[in-house]
Amino acid sequence: MVLGVSARVSSPRGGWKRPGGAPGGAAIWTTPGRSARIFSVGSCNFFIRVKSWKFLLSGKGTGVALGLLLWLAPGRAAAEPSCGVPSKPACPFQSFMRTRLATALAHRDFRELERRLTEVAERNPEPRKWQNWNKFARDGAEAAREGRLRGVIAACSRCHAIYRPEFNARFRERPVPER
Repeated sequence: MVLGVSARVSSPRGGWKRPGGAPGGAAIWTTPGRSARIFSVGSCNFFIRVKSWKFLLSGKGTGVALGLLLWLAPGRAAAEPSCGVPSKPACPFQSFMRTRLATALAHRDFRELERRLTEVAERNPEPRKWQNWNKFARDGAEAAREGRLRGVIAACSRCHAIYRPEFNARFRERPVPER
């Protein structure tokens, strides 16, 4: 028996068939010839390839396999965020960015962009750890002062690429700090 963990499993010839669910919210997928099975728990896929399914198909084998898979599973899938995703309201900082920065950017109001990017630098949630946040905001404010739209967009893009995933994971629902 081979046991593995995968974020993505390629589809075999004939596709995967889903005969049903399993205890603990797991889903079980098998190949048509039953040479392999995938147990999905949360966002993790565990695959098992067995030469003989007799042991696993017995009540004892299935219990052992599912118990092992549920024990290895990294907990339940993360709860859906309460904001900032489709069909949910904007998160506080997302709303702040949309109403102040995106509006100024859309109107090409460089004076307002400079002022708002300076505010963004002051609202850094981790000033000691995220030092480039302030640098990017200052670079964007300087580009706005000089009327360089591409410079503003480049500064915003660099900041979003580096800080957005961690910000969303840790500070998504945090209110925007007042100045």
